[in-house]
Amino acid sequence: MKYFLPLLFLLLTLSACDEANQPPEGIAVGQSFTVAGDRLTFLQVVDDGRCCCECSCFWEGVATVLLQAPGEVITLHTTDTGEFSTTATYKNSTLRLVTLDPWPCGGEPDEQEDYRLTVRVD
Repeated sequence: MKYFLPLLFLLLTLSACDEANQPPEGIAVGQSFTVAGDRLTFLQVVDDGRCCCECSCFWEGVATVLLQAPGEVITLHTTDTGEFSTTATYKNSTLRLVTLDPWPCGGEPDEQEDYRLTVRVD
């Protein structure tokens, strides 16, 4: 029992540190976040071919987003297939596209300022 509380405190502190290093949810186009000490900026959605919200599709489709890092552009996709990947490596970190909102609806493309991106860094 003597070591239980210090051990519990240590575990809670370490788990909080991991979440504190994550980018915020719902990053807008033009917003930046920090990875490995560098600023990465959500540049744009270059293609959104996901199945529209009113449709019943055989395949969910894919959207492609670009992130600007110092000296390079990082590409992430909403779908993992042989051709597309939801992950990319930046320095020693793995970036994973978790969500891209909103889904296409009404047959019209969304405006860039409507998009919100959630990325996880491992």
